[in-house]
Amino acid sequence: MTSNFNIKLRSRIIERALILEKLSSEVLKTLLRLIYVDTKTLSNKSSSLSFKNKIDLLYDLGAITKDEHNYFGKFMELRNQFAHNIDCSSYLDFQKINPSTYKYIQSKFPNEDQSFASSLKELYSYCEKCLNDLQIEYNTGHEYEIEKLITNELFKNIESIIENSVNSWEEWIEGFDEHDFDSEIEKRKISKEGLKRIIVLTLINKRSQLYRAIDKMNFDQLKESLNSRVNEDQLTEYLEMLNKKFEYVEEDIFNDLEIKIEPFNEQMTGTNNI
Repeated sequence: MTSNFNIKLRSRIIERALILEKLSSEVLKTLLRLIYVDTKTLSNKSSSLSFKNKIDLLYDLGAITKDEHNYFGKFMELRNQFAHNIDCSSYLDFQKINPSTYKYIQSKFPNEDQSFASSLKELYSYCEKCLNDLQIEYNTGHEYEIEKLITNELFKNIESIIENSVNSWEEWIEGFDEHDFDSEIEKRKISKEGLKRIIVLTLINKRSQLYRAIDKMNFDQLKESLNSRVNEDQLTEYLEMLNKKFEYVEEDIFNDLEIKIEPFNEQMTGTNNI
């Protein structure tokens, strides 16, 4: 039995393996559009998938090629020896214990000085880049899930958003004097445009609040939000109710008007907070 454990080399190899395993978990979460952190299979629980299971799943999902699957497998073989075999404390030991994997890594990642350490470094860099590229590629789908959650939360709060918008609009319109308008038609035009803009600004503010809130949500809150998405019938019913409640906004007198006015002053934009 060797007395030289070579902790430095073992630690470096295990550290690199942990980095790759964490990246593989993040890629799977992104690929499967899991926007919450605490999962049964992809976190650090006893129920979580092993590194090999994660790489196998990425292969089964078509995210990595057969060659890439083999590269990860060879790295794991090396990691396992340095992590679990007390007699494997150097690359020379590994060559004696697993000559086929040693030769495979050198043949797939050759270098001028025929250094196994250099070949291993290139293997690790390849695997890391592979996972990082996948994360970027699948990030759009992950963002889409976030967007669905935001849209759902906006819908659930739409009535309060409209109410706050109308209240802000009333405060804004009361700041005008009758002499500020050339005619009743102009007053109606500006009033309608003002209400529309305040609603948009209020929605933008609420949207920004929700994006910030998602970062602070705990697992149970986020899971509940994901499970409470509205269906199309609920949406139709709710929009019909809102149309009736605020139908005065669409009076016939405005149907043929093209509203082109300059942005409102701070008096309006300062009243849209919710």
